[in-house]
Amino acid sequence: MKHRRSFSETQREALVTNLKNQDVQWTMTIPTAAANFCGKRITLSVLKAYPVSKSYPHAPLSNDEIMLLKLILAKLPAIIALIEERFASGITPNEPTFIAHADKPTIWISRNDQLDKGNDWWTFCVGRDDDSEPQWYFDFKGLQLIDAYHVR
Repeated sequence: MKHRRSFSETQREALVTNLKNQDVQWTMTIPTAAANFCGKRITLSVLKAYPVSKSYPHAPLSNDEIMLLKLILAKLPAIIALIEERFASGITPNEPTFIAHADKPTIWISRNDQLDKGNDWWTFCVGRDDDSEPQWYFDFKGLQLIDAYHVR
């Protein structure tokens, strides 16, 4: 698999600063030249806490969230290599063509998940280009891979 270059501190700061504030999340697509998963651009999303309503204002990104984003971006080449390695080593024995159909790779940081699992919890999700199942999820606590599973 193609190795990527690491982000400099200045680049990480610029990426975090450029997250777009939308109704339910802050989001951005990481430039392909900087990082990709199996040739696909990676989306980064910080999901705001629910319930979402106009009368419930969302707090801006916290210092913990910003630090986690910067940590993920700093180590993203190694994280992607680890996940690609898991696929290559047969994480999907019943789905040998999954990697060929990998699509919509997304880094999710969910405030709801963090309430239950800690401020350093996040997930890397990989869907399929044919919208069939399964989707794969890789849960991390900081930089440690905790679990890999699929949802049908």
